[in-house]
Amino acid sequence: MFRFSLRRKSSPGVPPTIRVLMPDGSVQVMEMEDYVKGVVPVEMGRTRPAEALKAQAVAARSYAATSHAHSDKGADICTTQHCQVWRSAHYAQTDIAVDQTRSEVATYSGEIIRCYYFAHCDGHTRSVVDVWHQDLPYLVSVPCICGFTFLYGHGVGMCQEGASAMATQGATYQEILKHYYTGIDISPTQPRQDTAWRQAAIAKYLVTNPDVARFIGASIPGGFLAADGNWIEFFEAGALAVHPDGVVTQEPVGAWAAAEYTDMGVLAFQDALPKPGVDGRYVDRTRHNVLRFFLRHWRAEWGDPVSEEFYIFINGEPATHQMFEFALISHDPYANEPLRSMRLSEVFLSAFDGGSGLSLLGEFIA
Repeated sequence: MFRFSLRRKSSPGVPPTIRVLMPDGSVQVMEMEDYVKGVVPVEMGRTRPAEALKAQAVAARSYAATSHAHSDKGADICTTQHCQVWRSAHYAQTDIAVDQTRSEVATYSGEIIRCYYFAHCDGHTRSVVDVWHQDLPYLVSVPCICGFTFLYGHGVGMCQEGASAMATQGATYQEILKHYYTGIDISPTQPRQDTAWRQAAIAKYLVTNPDVARFIGASIPGGFLAADGNWIEFFEAGALAVHPDGVVTQEPVGAWAAAEYTDMGVLAFQDALPKPGVDGRYVDRTRHNVLRFFLRHWRAEWGDPVSEEFYIFINGEPATHQMFEFALISHDPYANEPLRSMRLSEVFLSAFDGGSGLSLLGEFIA
């Protein structure tokens, strides 16, 4: 049975990589810092004062760390104004700004904020509640010295022209950010020296294994040291381990969840839901027949099955599930297709903490 000897979270957390939706529809996995280096010069330009470029780097990194705008396509962010504009070109001035603020993000009450920014305002920024009807206490109207008399952009967050003007007058990037984002802190999230090499190993693994990166989804902030000495990083639909020798492997979160439920002495996995007949009524099917469905669609990255089939209600609709070593797969009875759950790690961590686990996905059938 898997056991942790230490459960330690780093907060806030910046994922080491980000999944970028490219103009051709493909998804590229990039190291976060390299991604930010492609954002700053096109979003702000490369001739701004150094402190303004640093403020833009922190804002872009914070925005990216909280973005999941294209999860339906297996990506976190795109390269257009829908999210943040990104280009592959790098420049010395902007690269330096990113390097000098490496891993720094803007936080409010310990959480990374939504770091909106825009071209320029008309002497004051806008409150987010007046623009998008959201209640975010760090996005309120503030005065600005940009010098313009008309608004260009949505007006929420950092005014880029105002940031440049403040930097010209001697403001630091921290002062700029704290002016435009009320009540925030600038939090370094650089991993501690004893974990930095592990973070680097995971980033390299995800970049060189983009299929795995797309499969396991976005990272969940925090790291865990297992009893066997492996460093565990959780993602939405999986986990990676960095071994003491630096080797990175995909870990069997599904097997851990199944074992955790067994140890809890609960019947987490109900019998499989019978398959609907042609007239819409449920007809008798054996669990063998349902398992045959999952195995017919089986993919190597799922690993071996580690539970009986079980079913739960999701949004009022019943769905049959099968837990595999590395995946939680559901059967869509209408499309007759397998659907990967994006919340396998959440299921495991909830069960590990004594929570309800799979009920996070829906309501159990007694």
